Amino acid sequence: MPNLAPFAAFIFITELCLGQVPKEMFEKLNAVGSTKEFVQKFLQSQAGHSIDFEDLSHNAGEGTDKVVVSGEGQNIATFDLCNPREMTVAIPRDPDPNVVLWPSCTRVMRCGGCCPSELFDCEPMETVTTMVGVLKSKLPYPGSQRFDYLGVIFIPIEKHVRCEPKCKVKAIHCNPMQNYYEHDCRCVCKNQHLASQCPSHKVWSDDQCACVCPNRNTARCFGFQIFNEDNCACGFRVAVSGGAGGYIVGIGLIDDKDRNVTVIDQNVKQTIAPNDSALSTEGIEDTTTSTVLPTTITTTEATTTTTTPKPTSTSPKPVDPCAGLPPCPKSWSFFITGNTCRCVPNIFLPGRGKN
Repeated sequence: MPNLAPFAAFIFITELCLGQVPKEMFEKLNAVGSTKEFVQKFLQSQAGHSIDFEDLSHNAGEGTDKVVVSGEGQNIATFDLCNPREMTVAIPRDPDPNVVLWPSCTRVMRCGGCCPSELFDCEPMETVTTMVGVLKSKLPYPGSQRFDYLGVIFIPIEKHVRCEPKCKVKAIHCNPMQNYYEHDCRCVCKNQHLASQCPSHKVWSDDQCACVCPNRNTARCFGFQIFNEDNCACGFRVAVSGGAGGYIVGIGLIDDKDRNVTVIDQNVKQTIAPNDSALSTEGIEDTTTSTVLPTTITTTEATTTTTTPKPTSTSPKPVDPCAGLPPCPKSWSFFITGNTCRCVPNIFLPGRGKN
């Protein structure tokens, strides 16, 4: 008698990969009710001969049709058809924490079993609601060892009557950028043709239907850096501008290789270099006033004194355009250009700026 140890966990494994097995075959396999039926309808030897269930051999794959196993389907796993079977479900709890419903769970008919592919779930096609009776009781006071009986109440529980393998992915799972293909049980991007046009540093995302940075969720940007979706690298957030209309948030990036600062303010793009001569008090009036006093002649009996006061010059402090604005972050300074104050990292304004 041959050694049947290899049969202890023998299971038919059929490769049902998307793109290799058509959907029509999936649908036929969905109707299979047993392993014997699968063998009779879908299985053949490598030589192309039909196989009886009694012809099964643990030497499967060696191209032999010889019967080496006696007894119908000996040690072959039983196919668990997708159908209703008793399963444990919880009884909904009472909102009052002092109330206990007993039993806390029961068994009702629910869908379960095998599907021919991981693309499918065993789902209910027909359901009914059944009422189950439970005992309702309440703890009369803290520390009590017994509950007060409040009677029998009936709880509605869903019962499954008929089940079928259905696609796990459904149309409701697709986003507005995708179309649903029931034939393949999947969502497909409407612009799927662009997947082959992603630049070398990006990959195609079936969820976002776009070329994305593969390191988007793993990149660590420090300080005031932000992640640049264009080049998949970290760069500086450079501009917060203050003007007559209040603060304007500028969006810009500073590349490590380029010290020019690109600032975008209200759709107007300008580049500020570290040696930009725009750092000045341009547009700020410098009002200097000179006052000449009249000559005073004082005459006494003994002497006559002529006093001519020196002209006085008053130079008021220039108006600070950045006054009243919130201070720049640490290691940043105000940069004045075009009567506008901007906060820029000090590394781009060596020896200049106003804290």
